[in-house]
Amino acid sequence: MIGKNEVKQYLLVVCELVRKGQYHIERNENREANDALFLNYLIDERKAAEIITQLEVNDFCGRVEDRSLQSSEMLYIFGRNVTLQKRFEDGFDEVELYIKLKKTKNHFVVVISFHESKYPMEYYFEK
Repeated sequence: MIGKNEVKQYLLVVCELVRKGQYHIERNENREANDALFLNYLIDERKAAEIITQLEVNDFCGRVEDRSLQSSEMLYIFGRNVTLQKRFEDGFDEVELYIKLKKTKNHFVVVISFHESKYPMEYYFEK
């Protein structure tokens, strides 16, 4: 069981690292959903960093072990509702984002997932 204070402390560190530019959003062939968000909406790295630094404890959805061979860190999952401007059409959409973060031991944040949620998010703490 994870408490609100633990999530709050995690977010404090993550947000500070993102503000310092010590982060990377995964954008490769294995992260097509991340690329799709940047393709379908007028969003850039600066806006993505702003969204991440605005995450709150109640946006927390859970954490899972990193299954990659080179890591033993925990991955923290958050959901966040944001309004984004459509790139190819007029108007805006209310989008629920799925955000999965890894804070590494060398003081860096890897944003593994940053895309539209495929399913309604289930929040760990009551919103």
